[in-house]
Amino acid sequence: AHNGIVMRIRSSSSVHVDETGFYLNGKRIWCWIFATDSDVLFVIRDSRGSGVPKQILGRDYRGTVVCDCFSAYDLLKKHLTKARIQKCWAHLLRESKRCSQESGEGKTLHSELKTFFNRMKVFLLTNPAEDSRVAEYASALQWLDKLLTQDAKEPRVAKLLKRLGKHREDWFTCIAIPNVEPTNNSAERGLRPQVILRRLRGSL
Repeated sequence: AHNGIVMRIRSSSSVHVDETGFYLNGKRIWCWIFATDSDVLFVIRDSRGSGVPKQILGRDYRGTVVCDCFSAYDLLKKHLTKARIQKCWAHLLRESKRCSQESGEGKTLHSELKTFFNRMKVFLLTNPAEDSRVAEYASALQWLDKLLTQDAKEPRVAKLLKRLGKHREDWFTCIAIPNVEPTNNSAERGLRPQVILRRLRGSL
């Protein structure tokens, strides 16, 4: 049954991946989740490295990996050369909201990101045709490039802008490819019971 789930995930058009750590008998281990529209796979490993999703997805995975900006997924992109990456907008907006609470510069950035995200959600709800997706994807890149030209003085804002630039194309894969979600909420919801259990038993 486990192998059957793995094979279906490997043939999926998109997969949401996330991980959370906890201690077992004093040893740090990681619970990974791989979630598609039809399957959810949990694996327990002693590693948080890119080798875990590489092993589960296989080097020939051709779908889209929805994930956050953790460094292991940057390495995964190098390993899975046939796959696409969609970075999580929920993570991005949570970080920009924290920036907004610290400075006016951060507040402006958060407002711009939130406005674009809402516009993107509306666009995706229209089930756009391929030519519309191509045009919107190009427009999104132009918007981001313009945003990245600003000279941030607040360190946290500068760090967030750097992250935006580092993953430039990966914020908009959901625009280019149908049925890709802009957030990793599916994986986060799947891990939530494990996180609650970890906190209840004090295994932080």
